Amino acid sequence: MKVQLRTTLSLLTLLLPALWVPAPAWALAEQEPPKEEQPIQDERPEVAGLIKALAEQVDAKGKQDREAQGTLDSLSTEFAKSGPKDRAAMVKAVARILTVPRKDLAKDLPDEELKTYAGVILGRMGPESADELIGHLGNKKLRECPKAHRAVVLALGQTQVEKAIKPLLKLINDGEWTVAAAGAEALGNFTAVDQKVRKAIFDELLNRIIHLADVIETDQGQNNFGGANDYEQMVKEFEILRGPIRSTLEKLSKHSEQGFLQWRSWWNDNKKKDWDASA
Repeated sequence: MKVQLRTTLSLLTLLLPALWVPAPAWALAEQEPPKEEQPIQDERPEVAGLIKALAEQVDAKGKQDREAQGTLDSLSTEFAKSGPKDRAAMVKAVARILTVPRKDLAKDLPDEELKTYAGVILGRMGPESADELIGHLGNKKLRECPKAHRAVVLALGQTQVEKAIKPLLKLINDGEWTVAAAGAEALGNFTAVDQKVRKAIFDELLNRIIHLADVIETDQGQNNFGGANDYEQMVKEFEILRGPIRSTLEKLSKHSEQGFLQWRSWWNDNKKKDWDASA
């Protein structure tokens, strides 16, 4: 009996290492305590230092614009890992650039490179930057810098904040056609809003250009529209607006048409349908 017991124990001793299977890595991972997320720090001294440096560079009146652009890049990087107070301070510091007086480079040639870049950076700082951008749309001094003004309009669209839609729609009727085109382009960012809102934007954009398309796309000529000069102006307006408006119509509807007259027919047939059904 003792011999049999010793034999059994010896066999078990030999078999146990073979029977043991290590726990899979995923099981061990589940047993580890979850790591606590590090809280985002706010009012950081490095952010305050960048804001101070930017103010000094901007106040140098063009002599430190390259350095200022580098600081703007640094602020853009810090923005993603900053708390609400630092974000608000950064937005305010960057938006200040848009209205700081600058001496023109030459007659009718504004010094707007840094202002334009500030607009681009504000687009990356959404949604927190939306209120500042909306507030600058009607700024007279900024409108004297067309490239910078365009950057601000496009940046507002980039924030994708719904309260930006109304002021952008107002811009599509602006007397400056390049401003209207920028507003139309910016509205192409709102592809994720409720379908009802997208259809309202679509309708206004189509109405903005269809009267021009009725003249130009049907090739009715200049004689019926007040003379050669009137017709020439309509062609210029159409050429500036058609690209941005067509692009935004396609983005909002997830559809494409050859011309605006075809877009009108499609809209009449599909305005009440579900545009997302096949998405």
